[in-house]
Amino acid sequence: MISIITPTYNSSKFIYRLHDSLAKQSDKDFEWIVVDDYSNDETIKILTKLTPPGLGGMRVYKMPFNSGGGIAASVGVIKSIGNITTIIDQDDELDSNAIFNIKNYFINTFKKKEVAVVLFPSVQPNSGKQISSLYPGELFKISYFVYKEKESVDGVMAMKGDLARYYYTLPDCARTLLSSVIWLRISKKYFFEYAGGDPVLIYHRDNNKSHSNRIRVSSHLIFSFARILDYHDKYYYLQPIKWLRYTLALYHFSISYYGSPIPIFKLISRWSTKVWCSLLLPFGIIAHFLKPKYEIIKYKNMDPNVCAEISKEVRNETYKIT
Repeated sequence: MISIITPTYNSSKFIYRLHDSLAKQSDKDFEWIVVDDYSNDETIKILTKLTPPGLGGMRVYKMPFNSGGGIAASVGVIKSIGNITTIIDQDDELDSNAIFNIKNYFINTFKKKEVAVVLFPSVQPNSGKQISSLYPGELFKISYFVYKEKESVDGVMAMKGDLARYYYTLPDCARTLLSSVIWLRISKKYFFEYAGGDPVLIYHRDNNKSHSNRIRVSSHLIFSFARILDYHDKYYYLQPIKWLRYTLALYHFSISYYGSPIPIFKLISRWSTKVWCSLLLPFGIIAHFLKPKYEIIKYKNMDPNVCAEISKEVRNETYKIT
């Protein structure tokens, strides 16, 4: 069975689209777990009235405060029971054969101990843009994919369930905003595999409050940027201009949020990263005054394990396969 995890936040305008696409799946062998990140609109009310789209049922949890999404995703993964787990954003939709195609592909993936995650292609409806740098069946590390794919392209990361529950730990996700941090950690030990074929997901860009469409500076964003920079390898060195801009953005975020660039050095551990950041420190301070100001968000800090324990289960409806 596949576990589909969806963190939500004020998603009343988009959640019907995702639910409709799940209800139209040709293969119903999946559960849908929704973790609401303390919405202040009608999201919870809508979720409690929806029909469970898969045979595995539907569960809805509500966070006790807005966490920024990291803990919400972790709670959903920990609550999952599927042997395949994937996180689908609240404002996207799946192709009607997505579950069928993912399950079929994993028949062989389960035999490959070196592979933890399979990347399935998605498509942006307006631009038609898809992954173009990988060939079907190719094994890769995340940094290699970022190097090869010159433009940002989304996809569906389907992961072996037991490994997902191991890596999506609450402490690791409590400070993380970008899923790339988790993928890079997994990539240190395992390979990713590209499935190729037709897109399984339609990647919409019409939610102007999503992280991909709107930059909001928080300690979670700064931590994520610092960790991604700290995971550098040979593919980073092949894109010096990209990582120069990335580092300057990190300094801009830190000065905007903390009033100082120094906290960055507490978030990185490798000496090579510290040398790189030290060399760019004067330029980072100058760049800060030239860059636009972004909205500052201060998420409430709370012990993640306690947070998971008091996440309210507002709905638990399970179907049984007959």
